[in-house]
Order: sequence, then structure tokens, then C-alpha cells
Amino acid sequence: FGEYAFSGCCSLPYISIPTRLTTVRDDAFSGCYSLASVTIPDSVTWIGKFAFYMCSSLSSVTIPNSITSIGEFAFYKCSSLKSIYHQATTPPILWNSCGFISSKSDLKIYVPKSEGSTVLEAYKSAKS
Repeated sequence: FGEYAFSGCCSLPYISIPTRLTTVRDDAFSGCYSLASVTIPDSVTWIGKFAFYMCSSLSSVTIPNSITSIGEFAFYKCSSLKSIYHQATTPPILWNSCGFISSKSDLKIYVPKSEGSTVLEAYKSAKS
């Protein structure tokens, strides 16, 4: 599906992105206020800018190991977002990390556990 495919869709509480897709296009779900849950398969390698912008019911998201790039403001203004689970040991490129995390102080970002602190340090030192 293309850019703005489900943008503004007010009655979509859950989406499971098909495994045949490799990207979540720009603004694909922006303004989907009722979207509470999304499943992103391992086939997806890129999340576009504003992809989930203003999905105010979205409370958590799991970023699969396959994601290498997250567009600017991909999860901006997701006011209910409390948890982001990253499965990759190498952090994805974040185009404007402040927009990604919405500057929320109560947001928790989980990264894979590893021997020592190598994964955690990689995420802490990742450039946006």
C-alpha cells in the first residue's frame, strides 16, 4: 500500500502489516486515532516519515530486527505510546530522533539483552 493509504482512518483499532511488504510508506497510518496495536513483520526494513503520526491510541510498538531506518516523526504525537521494543542489536537510523520519541518522559525503550553493555551502548550512542 502507498503513502496515505490508511491516513485518517478513524475506525482501525489494529493492523497486521502483510509479510510481503518491505516498507511502511510515509504517512501510511497518520491520524489513525483508534489504532491501538500494530504488528510489523520481519519483512519490513524501513518505516517512512510520519508513518504513525498522531496515532493517539497506540500504546506500544515492537520494532523488528529487520528495520534499518525510521523516518522523521514516524511516531510523533502518539500520546499514549508508553513502550517501544527494539529487537535489533544494531540500532536503526533515526531521522530526527526527537520526533520519533515525541519527547515523552514516561516512554520506555527496550533493547535486546546482551553480554556486557554493547547493545545498550550502541543505542545510547546512535546518531539520528
